[in-house]
Amino acid sequence: MRKKTAMSLDARYTMLIENAFYVVNPPETPPCAREPLPPLHEYIRRLLHHDLARGTTEKVLRQVRRLDWRDGETAEVAVSYLAAVWNVKYYNIRYAASLLAGLVGYHVSGSNNRLRFPPKKRKVWTLVIPSWEMKVNENGYF
Repeated sequence: MRKKTAMSLDARYTMLIENAFYVVNPPETPPCAREPLPPLHEYIRRLLHHDLARGTTEKVLRQVRRLDWRDGETAEVAVSYLAAVWNVKYYNIRYAASLLAGLVGYHVSGSNNRLRFPPKKRKVWTLVIPSWEMKVNENGYF
């Protein structure tokens, strides 16, 4: 900083000196306060965003199936995390789709063995597909 004050430098050089100084000696700022999530939210988030991978798809599917889907709060949290596909790592999107297909596979009607979406999983479908269509059309792929 003495060099900056002692000499009359170009604006680019002054900015480079300031940036280098603040990288080495950053200003004292308090860390951002993040409110803790409830344990259920943390568990579902952990399953879908961290544990979901090629070798753990079946394990995650079993854990998600064990959730109490009749409980409104649990179902709403699970649906919101399943619908937020953009938070999943890019190479794990196929496993998230496989997880959703696996959840649907356990809801087969008895009379004619037709596969149907239960209301909670149908909500994931209706949340995800329009957002994908909007993004594809927005970027001009079609």
